[in-house]
Amino acid sequence: MPAPETTAIITNGGTATLGDDLFAGHYQTLLLGTGGGQAGTVMLSAGSLNGATARLGQVAGSTGSVVVSGGAWNNGTLFVGDAGTGTLTITGGVVSGGNATLGWAAGSQGTATVWGGTWTQVNLEIGNQGSGTLALHGGQVSSTVATLGVGAGSEGAATVSGGTWDVAIDVFVGLGGTGALTITSGTVSAQQHVYLGLGSGSGTLSLNGGVLATRQVLRGDGSGSVSFQGGTLRALDNQSNFLPFSTRAGQRSIPMVLPWALKLR
Repeated sequence: MPAPETTAIITNGGTATLGDDLFAGHYQTLLLGTGGGQAGTVMLSAGSLNGATARLGQVAGSTGSVVVSGGAWNNGTLFVGDAGTGTLTITGGVVSGGNATLGWAAGSQGTATVWGGTWTQVNLEIGNQGSGTLALHGGQVSSTVATLGVGAGSEGAATVSGGTWDVAIDVFVGLGGTGALTITSGTVSAQQHVYLGLGSGSGTLSLNGGVLATRQVLRGDGSGSVSFQGGTLRALDNQSNFLPFSTRAGQRSIPMVLPWALKLR
């Protein structure tokens, strides 16, 4: 691994396997997949890896992957699918950093799959201009803000089937692009609001099981809808219009599917 303030490039099918408890690697920029048709992989099972910027799938047609099963990775600013295809898989250990984007540029694809461990980012974008996917099966994901489908033409999808996802402020589903949040098990907690369809965006919320906890679910000036087929919707505050069924001053109604299985707490 290069010394601090240098660039680590892993491409042409190369794999860096880091599994020593005493290992402490530092980089300024980590590039995985720097040419069309090329791929690079980092596998971390112990020790620590620290850097300022990481780009997985840097250019169109390239592929970059990081697998964390142990140890600690402080990624700084993270692009999973910069212009190409990027994948992040977490089964254990600790992953942390500042801004993280899954699917940065138009045509890119970024996927994060979490089975265990802890993943903490300041800002989590799922689909900025490209396509982003988060699959949470276990472990814990934390961020200050989370946005699904940021720009026009982007697609952001998050599926939670286990584990916990804690968002300190707001979750935006469809902020100019298309966003979808689906919960079948586990817990998603947005300490302030869940917004559906802002600007020209389209947002869909599906609660089929598990728990969604927030202060308020609101529709923006775009397209927003919810489908509640089960699970628990938990209010974190006493709101007179926690879930707007009809249009009121300053708020737009949300089309809903509400079966008997939903629990309001």
